[in-house]
Amino acid sequence: MVESPSNCGSWVSIGMPVYNGAKYLRQALDSLLAQDYTNFELIISDNASTDDTAAICKEFATRDARIRYYCNEQNMGAIWNFNRVLKLAIGDYFMWAACDDLWESSYISTLLPLLQDNTDAALAFTAFNNIDESGIETRTYPYIFELSADNLFERLRNYLRQEECQGKANLIHGLMLRRILLIVGGLSLWSGVSFAADMLVVFKLLTVGKIILTERILFHKRLVQQKRENPSFMQISINLISYCWAHQVYLRGYARIFRETSSLTRYEKDELENELRERKRSILRQDFTMLLNAAKNFMHNRFSRVRKRMV
Repeated sequence: MVESPSNCGSWVSIGMPVYNGAKYLRQALDSLLAQDYTNFELIISDNASTDDTAAICKEFATRDARIRYYCNEQNMGAIWNFNRVLKLAIGDYFMWAACDDLWESSYISTLLPLLQDNTDAALAFTAFNNIDESGIETRTYPYIFELSADNLFERLRNYLRQEECQGKANLIHGLMLRRILLIVGGLSLWSGVSFAADMLVVFKLLTVGKIILTERILFHKRLVQQKRENPSFMQISINLISYCWAHQVYLRGYARIFRETSSLTRYEKDELENELRERKRSILRQDFTMLLNAAKNFMHNRFSRVRKRMV
């Protein structure tokens, strides 16, 4: 049993689930260990990685006693691993950390007082951006500031309305009260599938408390383009159809959550049902357009290669 130190401020737990994350892991660990708020533990759960993840984690753990490293005997899946670091945590406050992201040194010290000063808040987060493999900014997300609301119905409606591409899933990386995160069940499969489970746990948290946001960019979410070698049209079609199916199924999770929220009136639940139906139609149109564009791009590239061979 790990005990938090006394008389040195609130204890923060950072949970890092990882699988084959060696490429950017050192950068992520250096970024977290450089936090100017030092009263934290860093729990790493390695999901049976086959690269240099274990060696890197053990190296850092020997240098810093705040790191606790665990390695699973077999890959238990991402959801299980996310919940494992939460269950191992002992702090009053908790945050999930990905093995390839970066945080400014004032990330925790900025968000912690926001939660402490707002007892009706469930989550504190910061403005953020995307970075590429070199750490260069590629995109910012001003849309998250449209989500905040004191009123329960308004904040659920705001979150439900916002499109997924506008970055609302990233609130999963905010600082949270651990007891509230445990009350809502951690990273649960509200829709029955793992797709977008991060967005649904944020939505569930919003039924308990509000979001507190700061406008300073203190978090950098790394997005790296995956390179694939000329997949077949069948592979493209299967992948996109599977994505579209999961997209529709995940939306059921919203309905399950707000239907179970006793603090909402019958009228408010009906309004959220209407919002959800509109989101389903909107997403269906977007996904159909994506499928159509993918087919057009595949045929265009195929004909281009044929023409080159004929020249």
